[in-house]
Amino acid sequence: MSRRLSREEAFKVIFEISFQGKENIDTVLDYYYENLSVPDLEKKYFEAVTRGVCEKKDELDDYISRFSIGWSKQRISRVSASVLWLSMYEILYMSDIPNGVSANEAVELAKKYEGPECGAFVNGILGSLIRSLPRDGGE
Repeated sequence: MSRRLSREEAFKVIFEISFQGKENIDTVLDYYYENLSVPDLEKKYFEAVTRGVCEKKDELDDYISRFSIGWSKQRISRVSASVLWLSMYEILYMSDIPNGVSANEAVELAKKYEGPECGAFVNGILGSLIRSLPRDGGE
């Protein structure tokens, strides 16, 4: 399966965890693997990003608050938050994924699951995050 499809599956699980609570990740993942898992899932990536988002959720929320000027956390939809958590985790902790790829994929997920306005919102926040990071010559 392509990374794009694995990313979309991870987004769905992260979205579900936003309702269930991060302490229930094992239950959600067990259900996913037993009932919903698609063939050829990039399991290593999928596990890393879903568990990583749960582990770093408070830190990721801090970044969202920092860069979503004029938006309270309560105004941000679960779709937008889930997409942002996923992409921010990739940007901050998965150095094998270029920041631009992660941001572009996040915008596409946001537009697909919520609409163009959500895509623009996600793009703005991720752009601010990426610009705030130290440059290492890789991008």
